[in-house]
Amino acid sequence: MLPLSNLEKVRASPANERRQSDSAFNTTLRLETDLEVHEYKDLIKPKPNPRPRTASVDQKWHMVKMVKSDVQLANATWRRVTVKFINDMIPPDNLLYPGHLAKEKIENKLSIEVLKELGKSFRLSKKKSYLEINAEDFKRVLKQLLGNVVKEAEINALFMKVDFNAVGSITLNQFCTYVHLIYQDFFPKTITFLLPARGEPLPHREPICRLCENHNGTLITCSEHGIVSFWSSMSTLRKKKRIVSPNPERRTPKWITDFLIMSKYNKLMVGTGNREIQFFEISSFHPYCQISNFESIPLRLDYAAMPDDQCVIIFGDMDGQINILSIKSVGECLRLWKKKPKHENFIASVSLRSIISNPNIRFVCWTVHEDWVQQVKYCPQIKQVISCSNDANSALVIGCTISSVDVEQQMKFVKENSFSKNSLIGELEPPRTRSEHDQTTFKVHKGVKCFDFNKKKNILVTGGMDRLIRIWNPYVPGKPTDILHGHSAPIFYVYYSEEDNWIFSVSSDKCIKVWNATDYSCINTVRPKSHLIHGDLSTVYYSNLSKTLAFTTNVLATLSIKIKSKPCLLSLFDIATSHSDPVTSIKYNKIFKHIVTSSEGSEVKVWDVVSGSFISQFGHAHGEKAITCMNFDESLRRLITGGQDGNVKIWNYNSGLCLKELTKKKKEELIDECDPAEICDLIYIEMNRRSKYVVAVGWDQRINIYEDNFDSTVHFVHHPSKNWEEDLKNGHTEEILCIAQSASHMLATASYDGEIIVWKLMSGHIFCHLRAPMPFEYQNVSIDGDLSIKKLLFIDYKPSNPCKAQLISNGPYSCIHFWNIFNDGQLLAQFSACQKKGAMVTSMALNSSNTVLFSTDTFGFIYAWDIDGYCGVKAEEYPPPCLYLKHLINKNKFIGVFGQNNLWNIHKPETFEHPLIPFDVLTDALSLPEYISLIPKEPDESEATNNVETNYQILSSTSSKEADVSLHDELKAELIQGLKAMRIDSRKVHASDTVNGIYKILHYHELNKIPDLEIPSCLMRRKDDIFGTDFEYMKD
Repeated sequence: MLPLSNLEKVRASPANERRQSDSAFNTTLRLETDLEVHEYKDLIKPKPNPRPRTASVDQKWHMVKMVKSDVQLANATWRRVTVKFINDMIPPDNLLYPGHLAKEKIENKLSIEVLKELGKSFRLSKKKSYLEINAEDFKRVLKQLLGNVVKEAEINALFMKVDFNAVGSITLNQFCTYVHLIYQDFFPKTITFLLPARGEPLPHREPICRLCENHNGTLITCSEHGIVSFWSSMSTLRKKKRIVSPNPERRTPKWITDFLIMSKYNKLMVGTGNREIQFFEISSFHPYCQISNFESIPLRLDYAAMPDDQCVIIFGDMDGQINILSIKSVGECLRLWKKKPKHENFIASVSLRSIISNPNIRFVCWTVHEDWVQQVKYCPQIKQVISCSNDANSALVIGCTISSVDVEQQMKFVKENSFSKNSLIGELEPPRTRSEHDQTTFKVHKGVKCFDFNKKKNILVTGGMDRLIRIWNPYVPGKPTDILHGHSAPIFYVYYSEEDNWIFSVSSDKCIKVWNATDYSCINTVRPKSHLIHGDLSTVYYSNLSKTLAFTTNVLATLSIKIKSKPCLLSLFDIATSHSDPVTSIKYNKIFKHIVTSSEGSEVKVWDVVSGSFISQFGHAHGEKAITCMNFDESLRRLITGGQDGNVKIWNYNSGLCLKELTKKKKEELIDECDPAEICDLIYIEMNRRSKYVVAVGWDQRINIYEDNFDSTVHFVHHPSKNWEEDLKNGHTEEILCIAQSASHMLATASYDGEIIVWKLMSGHIFCHLRAPMPFEYQNVSIDGDLSIKKLLFIDYKPSNPCKAQLISNGPYSCIHFWNIFNDGQLLAQFSACQKKGAMVTSMALNSSNTVLFSTDTFGFIYAWDIDGYCGVKAEEYPPPCLYLKHLINKNKFIGVFGQNNLWNIHKPETFEHPLIPFDVLTDALSLPEYISLIPKEPDESEATNNVETNYQILSSTSSKEADVSLHDELKAELIQGLKAMRIDSRKVHASDTVNGIYKILHYHELNKIPDLEIPSCLMRRKDDIFGTDFEYMKD
């Protein structure tokens, strides 16, 4: 253990302290709910204040958006909370299309015919290098194709989503890319299994050689000793039978190597260790015929039915050879073989040499691998065979069935043997080797054990002994397109589901992983302790019909995917959430009328503000690191995100396409790769039409400026410009937590040590330094006195007034500060913004007229401060009038939570969740009315007992007016004891109090006045309802 002096040195490092608080934050933070609260401005009643007021607050609608997170606060961990705001929301009357649902999106109305006709309208640009179309032509053509089913506003919105650079025209490549990415959003992003797995013991002790599925969803297994069993999708055994020859002279039964279902001919095809391929009736298990005398043992079988009664039978053997048997007139050939003499008086048998003389049958043997063939598959779409082995030099091979020069060799063979006496008995050709242009070889370390291929998506997935899953373009064998890490044992099975766009992988230790085939992120992991499947794996199979993973060990186990049912009403204990991880940022887009949210799971979601419906999402934005901040560019068409990985990315958030990555050069970074410089805040600055910049600040203590010009779109990765000289010499010495820009081209940054620096944006010179003094009788509640400043706001007056306050900061010392940045900086006001001792100010927001300031604290309270005329002439000694809004929620209309089942219409108050109360407010003791918890002083036990008895008498007397009900003495004593404990306990600062208290995101918007809900004349409010939200029928 380090001595105390060393511990103090380690604590003195802010970056190290941030890492410690981040770890505590990440392990305890949990998203609880999203809330929306409406509040009239005329409800803000000024408190008694000796300072005269110069003006009153305008009467307008205000909507405050809150995204709440549960954090167990310890010491100064609340400084890790980051908050973002949005101002000037467009009134709901100007929204594009109310009730915007997914089924009404214009993208869903673009059929294949419409896309083809629209593609013909793109013309060559002036540079003659690409096809493009301008906005007017795009609207005209789409209006002609779709008619009156779409509005012009919808077409404008679609054009702006594609034209993310706001140049006034789009290219054909941009439009096709957007449509392709939009259709990918229809695939599910998450998957849940029904745990544990359902299992049924096998009716034998021998391992299963293969698990197949019938056309009706019935699972069929075959053991190595020839016992075929039929199972339902729920792992229930239906019937079984042994299909091998019952020869009493044989001590051990035949070894079954593999089997397949020939559903077109209603047959079972079985490979045996006696170098045979046998056929059985699938309905009665009766033996039909067999082909014997192969040169090698068929280890792995595959079968493909072709048109015109043709099929291809392929098997791989121990010598690494691929044997191909092509049959024409399959039905006729099988009937002729059935008439042949029976082998061992059991099954009709024909030899391979006797059937290859038939012109309808062709047999070819290729030497492909240098090790056993692990899997083989014939792909009718490309008419080629894919096989794999554990040999690294020939791990996976894609080759033709018939060589391109085979016609000349066949003509030569026919000419030489046309008059031979042995022409009636075919001669087997020796194994041959394909030429280089007839096959594609993939070299993989330690070989490939399993694979899957999909021609429509052009995706090839492989897994092997190196525990890695590789994604390939089948036409580029040199390097995989992606490598998926996560398994700790050799890969046993892989499968690509085209319908769901998922990749399933199972390792030999029975660990199951499901991957999103769009961004290759792992969306679910199921370990043996969860699915409880015991024994060694023998086979794995995924059923597309029943959405079930089937496993065979010493049991047959099925693991079903949980299918989401139709939306239904939430029960009392089902709390709607918007993200599965804590929400880190939220932004409002007034052009598309979207709410964009991000989470610590590096996921971005887009919501419709009119109805609250989910629109789209994209994940893995910053890899495994969290998204810490977001912002839009000046056109509001691109989203800019900053992450814990130290990178800034620019997105077309409507399609989820990453346009640019802004990152520092590694040689310029101040810290190593294992400790990245986290981005804490960023802004977008437009100096003029050609000078646009992204400014990011964070743990590296520097102001990083990235150019965002059209010339910079050629490269994907961009590096920042050279840092300002004064930033390097006299800049911040601690982590920069926030940044703000004024209309007069001033830039303000605040750091962890409480220092505020105002910069001249044009020159990069320091304008002034600001440091707040410690308030009188201030008690430190954290190790360093909580000097950090997490939010800065500029007050832009029109006309400008150098005597007024121009800057507001939410720290340090749990206070809000008003600053005049002129004359070397002056502090005009400093006041505590929290009612509870130990609370810290987490965030702030201004309305559009700069007359009301909203702030939040770590206990979850939201305050509205009337700052109209505050610090307008001189410094202020008293705080502005304040009304905290959380306790007035019962007087306003709760709209709902993004992610809930029931959608709302912002134009219709009857669709709101009102009069329901948000779950966290309902269950938080600090949000209860004042007579229960909000008592300013700490009473003694006797006083508390008297007050509790008074409360009990009030409740009991109120109830007696409604009904003549008397409580027993025991019930009365128990009730008094419970209220007493609640009252005394609620005044103490517990970790549980702060868990439900921290708002991570607070946004302020202005809306037009929405009419109040009219109470029907037959209803009246209950007199004993303390919240005023319960009604009862009026008595006649």
